[in-house]
Amino acid sequence: MNSKQEKNEDETISSALATGLYWSHNIISATLEFVIFLVIGYFLDKYFSTSPWLLLVFGAIGMFAMFHRILQIAKEAGEEHESGKKDE
Repeated sequence: MNSKQEKNEDETISSALATGLYWSHNIISATLEFVIFLVIGYFLDKYFSTSPWLLLVFGAIGMFAMFHRILQIAKEAGEEHESGKKDE
């Protein structure tokens, strides 16, 4: 194997790893946006004795934030896909 082939294989592996890390980061951050709002709502319900209202309100806000993040991710992926088509 020559050094040029080894370099191409290394670039492919690092590119796949970078893509995997990018997607895992986005999935974890979208999930945490929802969970953090749920936790805030839960503890505010306990503090104010308003169960389950603040949990529901903050859960809805968290779900909105999560879906907004997912739509941003999809938009970015679509733009990257379109720019990739133009480069070919």
